Amino acid sequence: MSAHGVNSQEDNQDTGKSSAWSAFSSKFSDFKQKTKNKHMELSNYARTKGSEFAVYANQQSRSIMQKIKKDEQPAQQEKERYVFGVPLEYVMEYSGHEYGIPLIVYDCINELTDAIDEVGLYRIPGSTHQVEILKDKYDFLEAVDLKGENPNTVATLLKLFLRNCKYKLVIFKNNP
Repeated sequence: MSAHGVNSQEDNQDTGKSSAWSAFSSKFSDFKQKTKNKHMELSNYARTKGSEFAVYANQQSRSIMQKIKKDEQPAQQEKERYVFGVPLEYVMEYSGHEYGIPLIVYDCINELTDAIDEVGLYRIPGSTHQVEILKDKYDFLEAVDLKGENPNTVATLLKLFLRNCKYKLVIFKNNP
């Protein structure tokens, strides 16, 4: 075969590759343009309907959360509490201490004696989340170790117990 024939064959192959690439490139460009158009269409739709959807989603999530809370309430009410919000006689019966005071009072005061120099003790509130955890542990007679707890959290727990006592602890003659 002559040199001219080889070049002609290579030119045909290059032309074939070139036309295949050209066809692919054209189809890809079309696809890319359609994708951009669809993206713009969806973006415009989201912009117009997005706020409506956000309001709807917010309403639905509130509704679901209310249902969950309603479902949880009976389960929590079924458990009997033994410390918070019950008469002191019951507290002493179920969680009394050998010194004749509720165990929670003994534990809190015992822990707070080491923190007597803490700035703002009884004034600065402790972690609400941690107080709730400790409250539930005492309420359901679980073992509680206050060692290492933040003194403000322990003081807040003690104040919560005293505040939730069923009856007044201190009665003044002139105060009904």
